[in-house]
Amino acid sequence: MTFVRCFEARDSKNLQRPVAEPDRQLPSNAVSDELLLDVRGLGFAYGKSAILKGVSFSVRAGECVVLLGSNGAGKSTLLRCCAGLITPKTGSMVFAGCDTQPWTAAMRRRVGLIFQKHQLVPQYSVLTNVVHGRMGFPEGWRCCWHATAPESVRQKAMLCLRQVDLESKTLQPARSLSGGESQRVAIARVLIREPDLILADEPTASLDPISGKEILDRLQRLNRDQGVTMLIATHDITRALEYSDRIIGLRSGEIVIDEPTAALSAERLQAVYGNRLSSEGRLQ
Repeated sequence: MTFVRCFEARDSKNLQRPVAEPDRQLPSNAVSDELLLDVRGLGFAYGKSAILKGVSFSVRAGECVVLLGSNGAGKSTLLRCCAGLITPKTGSMVFAGCDTQPWTAAMRRRVGLIFQKHQLVPQYSVLTNVVHGRMGFPEGWRCCWHATAPESVRQKAMLCLRQVDLESKTLQPARSLSGGESQRVAIARVLIREPDLILADEPTASLDPISGKEILDRLQRLNRDQGVTMLIATHDITRALEYSDRIIGLRSGEIVIDEPTAALSAERLQAVYGNRLSSEGRLQ
């Protein structure tokens, strides 16, 4: 314990130093014509149960796309395929101009994944949890704990915590955080990877409405201000319309809608849920 406190005492002084802002800044609302992710005929099954059935879509660099659908529609499975966590049974996927069969370590480092459950290590500090985002990088073997991480990684972690307004909780254990704060740490852990693509699997599912809106606001600012491409899964029609450039509707493992958000309405999006929605747009 004395050993740990010595490091933390040193950290509380060293981490007050100013951190340079990141160099990569894209114009607000900049959406490129370049395809960052191109998915063609993707199929996946667990045993004899088909989850994805010939799914095809693409995401442009700088775009914010919402994947809309009910529970069991295949959203999480599709995101896991797009992150390289599972291998599709059929179809192809190209990320940043490279075939993902197989995914390379270099490609994986360019993708960040935000889970429904925040997946923090509760007894570790907020800073250490953020530093964990660099595992899988060349310096990753030193990133099990913030005190052993390279100084450059520690400073990047502080910058990421500043971006989610949690710099004041740097050395607190993750278990002391609220649900919204925990998800903000999870976002910072993704940001330290400096990803080109962020995949968010219902990132507000475990949060109250106010905290959920705050999380989506932060993701939207990352997209608008820094040009980070987003693919966000949700079952909330209102939020899909508010936070996306484009909406892909998934039902029973198939795409039923893929259109710019500006061309869509809540009434049209109810078709994603079939007859499971009442006339008021609520799940029956």
